[in-house]
Amino acid sequence: MEKVLIYLVITLAGVVALFFIAWLIYTLVKKRVGDCEIKWTDGYLKIEEPQYSNDREASIEFALPLKNVGKQQCIIVDMIGRIHPEGDKYNFMKNRVHVYRSDNHRGDQYWEATLVKPGDTAIIKGEIWIESPDKPIRELMKELRQVEVDLYYKYYCRSPITYERKVLKIDFKDFFDPEELSGEDDYVTLDKGEQVLPIRTPLLVPGNDIYTIFEKYVKQHYKNGDIFAICESALAIMEGRVYYCEDINPGFIATHLNKFFKMDSSLSSPYSLEMGLREVGVPRMLFSMLMGVLGKIIGKDGMFYYFAGRAVATIDDCTGTLPPFDKYVVMGPGNPKGLVKEFREKTGVKLAVVDVNDLGRVDVLALSEPEDRQLVMKSLKTNPQGNANEQTPIALIRKN
Repeated sequence: MEKVLIYLVITLAGVVALFFIAWLIYTLVKKRVGDCEIKWTDGYLKIEEPQYSNDREASIEFALPLKNVGKQQCIIVDMIGRIHPEGDKYNFMKNRVHVYRSDNHRGDQYWEATLVKPGDTAIIKGEIWIESPDKPIRELMKELRQVEVDLYYKYYCRSPITYERKVLKIDFKDFFDPEELSGEDDYVTLDKGEQVLPIRTPLLVPGNDIYTIFEKYVKQHYKNGDIFAICESALAIMEGRVYYCEDINPGFIATHLNKFFKMDSSLSSPYSLEMGLREVGVPRMLFSMLMGVLGKIIGKDGMFYYFAGRAVATIDDCTGTLPPFDKYVVMGPGNPKGLVKEFREKTGVKLAVVDVNDLGRVDVLALSEPEDRQLVMKSLKTNPQGNANEQTPIALIRKN
């Protein structure tokens, strides 16, 4: 009997060893063989001046390179383009985009499957057409300010098809003289003498600077002692802490542990949870979830976010922010406490970073003067800035 058990153990160990050796050989072969990988190269982007067919139509050509940085040839099966903005506001506008390889410009706007060898670069060209039926095309371009061309493409070699997306921003301001654009950013805010003055601004986007925004839209209304309040999501967007959902690849943990969160929680989404994991790390997230479960058992809510921290609590999933960032996971600001201190030192102005909703909840993430906390919470309780398309992400709070 003992000999039989010994033989079974030896056999089992042999099977495990053979499996491990086979897996190791496969891994080494896979690494040696490699696969294809598409990268859009930096340092080259060409956007031609618009060509006007008449005063209602314009076309713009662009070119940018992609490179196969993998070890195997790459077959780009398809590539199509979409122009943003879309939606009811722009339904009157006819727009379309055609993308093609520079050495294969077909007249029927069909993308032919393209092979790119390892190390080779292919120049991708495109044409966008914009038609405005009810106003001159140049006026429409001034109104739009910019468009985004989303290039959706799929390719494969050794592995199954990979689906990816490339975003190209075309800034219409580059096509106008400064004199033609004067007055386009005149966002008027009327001061009616109330305690909270919401400040209207253009859409705040990645790359905007809080100091410039203050100088341009807030300073003219500022009075000594006012508190400059900015929404945390607007600040995070300005800092570039936004991630298009399709560009996030949730891992095993995010696609399984998201089931433990309530439906209305941002972290019930594998995309938001994945970004939370990247923000604070897997160990802290797992520990926070464990403490959250224990908190539920003893009847104490909020334990998860207490241990996970504000960085996780301020994550907004898609639909949590106004368009076009309603399709993005928006993180919290990077260092709000450091920012309010720096802003106060540089400008002498009090700054508050807040998270406010229509349910009367006011969360003060950072405040340059802690003694003003109650004033800020009381003043913003009715959410005077709004949560929709008011475009008033900042406000001045005044003491009575």
